[in-house]
Amino acid sequence: MDLLLFSHVTRESQACRHELLPTLLRRSRPGAIFIFLDMYTSDMTEVQDLVRQVEREDVAAAVDVNCGAGSAACRFKIVRVGCSEEHYAFCGLAVCKLRP
Repeated sequence: MDLLLFSHVTRESQACRHELLPTLLRRSRPGAIFIFLDMYTSDMTEVQDLVRQVEREDVAAAVDVNCGAGSAACRFKIVRVGCSEEHYAFCGLAVCKLRP
């Protein structure tokens, strides 16, 4: 199992606006878990939107390759893991890759 932790970097690096994060999501193995921690709920929403966008793009690409036969099943499971405002302020999101 692969575990990737992104702690307080999504906003600063603008990770959802560059190609590295979508590439990591696409190339990760089934069972890989991505944990995102950042200070703002809006950052987690942006990551969640990116994961769904990657899924949509990959389904569209599969339809093109398979002459119209694509799979609409989700490849990722997204779970909001809550927020903390105490010593280490964060909002959290976990993403698990279910299948290739």
